[in-house]
Amino acid sequence: KYSHPEWLLKKIKTDWPQSEAFGWQQILDANNQRPDFWLRVNKQFHSTSDYLQLLQEKEIEATPSTVASQALKLSQGIDVRQLPEFSEGAVSVQDVGAQLTAELLHLEPGLRLLDLCAAPGGKTCHILETAESIKSLVAVESDESRMLRVQENIQRLKLDTQVKPELVVADARDYKQWWNGEVFDRILIDAPCSASGVIRRHPDIKTLRRESDIEVLVKLQAEILQSAWQMLSPGGEMLYVTCSVFKDENQHQMQRFFSVNDGAEELPIDAQWGQRCDYGRQLFPGDFDADGFYFCRIKKGL
Repeated sequence: KYSHPEWLLKKIKTDWPQSEAFGWQQILDANNQRPDFWLRVNKQFHSTSDYLQLLQEKEIEATPSTVASQALKLSQGIDVRQLPEFSEGAVSVQDVGAQLTAELLHLEPGLRLLDLCAAPGGKTCHILETAESIKSLVAVESDESRMLRVQENIQRLKLDTQVKPELVVADARDYKQWWNGEVFDRILIDAPCSASGVIRRHPDIKTLRRESDIEVLVKLQAEILQSAWQMLSPGGEMLYVTCSVFKDENQHQMQRFFSVNDGAEELPIDAQWGQRCDYGRQLFPGDFDADGFYFCRIKKGL
């Protein structure tokens, strides 16, 4: 009936019973829908309203998001080459849920930023678009071929003119191998996860993902979190992000993290989207026409 493997159906049912504001049936239904086609306007080129005007001139129908300031939703998917000034870097394809990340980092002038698990670079590029006055950005990715995607996106969007990002091919967990010892004011962890929140965009996840994968991923996430914590400055902030709806990877992961790090403080996310969890905030697939994402903001005590 729901076109999900049994283990996945059971896990979503357990984590999000129908008594919740957004229960398991809505999640499964959303997973089986065609995903929306979202754009992120590069505000170094155009305001969102100006780019919307360019789309209208091309008779491309689009509507702005109510939760992300640079997001536009097309009425139907098209070849990106038909988008005005795409090759010049005026716009990118990125889900509206992913676009919430840059705003949640609360970036300010002069900050040093670390972006862990950066590929394919959508969030990295969004940070560079919105925070021109940050002091530095180091992006880390373990896969060299995927890091090339990050570099290509930065070049297409012409984002290395003011803040030239340092791209490091390395394992985020082995920070002592590549970190120079200078702490960061902000750290983004776009954690490897089950991708259970983006099934509608990648339906092969139903076939490729296994229940046994979750335990392995939870361990990996915990190790990346602990490594990142060593590099965060006192008073600095860390943002943990997954594209998962599983509590093991999200609020339960955060519960473990706070229990073993005395100086860690959760910073609340006050938003109209998603649902407040014991720790962090969950955006569900289909909610505000977005994919499913989890966010938790963490501050390190002085």
